[in-house]
Amino acid sequence: MNRLAAAIVLVVALLSGCAGVPNSSAPQAIGTVERSAPPSLPKPTPGMEPDLLLREFLKATADPANRHLAARQFLTESASNSWDDAGSALLIDRVVFVETRSAERVSVSMRADILGSLSDIGVFETAEGALPDPGPIELVKTEDGWRIDRLPNGVFLDWQQFQATYKRHTLYFIDPTGATMTPDPRYVAVSDPDQLATELVTKMISGPRSEMANTVRNMLAEPLRLRGPVTRADGGKTGIGRGYGGARVELENLSTTDPHSRQLLAAQIIWTLARADIKGPYVIDVDGAPLDERFADGWNTSDVAATDPGATDGAAAGLHALLGGVLHFLDGERATRVPGGFGQMPDQRAASLSRDGQQVASVTMVRAGAPDQESALWIGALGRDGERSTVARSLSRPTWALDQAVWIVVDGNIVLRVIREAASGEPAQIPVDSTAVSTRFPGPSRNCSSPGTEPGRPW
Repeated sequence: MNRLAAAIVLVVALLSGCAGVPNSSAPQAIGTVERSAPPSLPKPTPGMEPDLLLREFLKATADPANRHLAARQFLTESASNSWDDAGSALLIDRVVFVETRSAERVSVSMRADILGSLSDIGVFETAEGALPDPGPIELVKTEDGWRIDRLPNGVFLDWQQFQATYKRHTLYFIDPTGATMTPDPRYVAVSDPDQLATELVTKMISGPRSEMANTVRNMLAEPLRLRGPVTRADGGKTGIGRGYGGARVELENLSTTDPHSRQLLAAQIIWTLARADIKGPYVIDVDGAPLDERFADGWNTSDVAATDPGATDGAAAGLHALLGGVLHFLDGERATRVPGGFGQMPDQRAASLSRDGQQVASVTMVRAGAPDQESALWIGALGRDGERSTVARSLSRPTWALDQAVWIVVDGNIVLRVIREAASGEPAQIPVDSTAVSTRFPGPSRNCSSPGTEPGRPW
């Protein structure tokens, strides 16, 4: 079985969202921050044959630091100067190289399956199908061994190395009501735990993914910026957020003096770091002074409890995917059907798991093709049979809210909130007034996001 070529990945430690693919945006610089390369990344050696060198090059592209410096070690100087590594990376698997060689030069064509893409802000999205021919790759023999002398622009990232190198973390932004946090999951390649806090705060300053930009508030938006790397609460550079060391975040250019806005800014930082297992106390200074004098010695999660984004993500549920229209659990190289109905029901087109990883919402194609196309929404416990909730010509990918309700768009223009009735236990459909959205953004809607969900999740 082409294990992942048709995968629709479900990382159940998160809420599922259903917004479209964001446009990429350039990372924001905060100054020079040294980043160590992941220790598992390969390096070229003199005895490497062209095939092996190319495979190791694809693994090395997992480290984006310094314009993919680790990968550039496999290139000649001229190839490194001309290679454009900007934009999203394509995640590929089952790579086959076809060589044409002479004594001093090798020309290679590459075939592979596309499994997804990773934007330059860390947003992962699944994809499927064969990799279009990217053009020839040429290697030459140098005094240091074979090196890549010509390659197509863009980044091709080995799928297994992506899994080994990148970790999923969640940024938090303020929901429109100011009452809670809206999660924005990102994939981050940081091998040194003392650099993770700086990376996460930097990404918050850069802002949410594009499709969330008009639906959340970012209290860390520019011109606010980091004065320097995040340190221990006492200013130390090691042990950040571990033990009782805490974390110190020094910002500058904060324009607001409103106490509530400052409280929300603290909440964004605290919940983002806390959910990444970077422990407090969190000392937050702005322009050389405490953000709030009451917490000059540090904030704790209890100080921003009113904005708690919900229970800790159910990471133990692991990684799931739709393979061949059926829900599977992924464990490294193995893909196993989940027990119960969602592991048997055919032609599932989109699925999401609840925040705790215990419930599934899945859209199946009952009948394909116009004019009689029909889709159905099924909801139920993972490992058990689901119940059919909604039938329509078209259904968007489902989204779980923090209150365990499922949101979905029916036939492109009707938004439903599906809950389980307390008395009967049956799914109940509650229409949602989406007039404000449809007026501002006319036309059919393919995706939806409820307050407190994670837009942009790949399914």
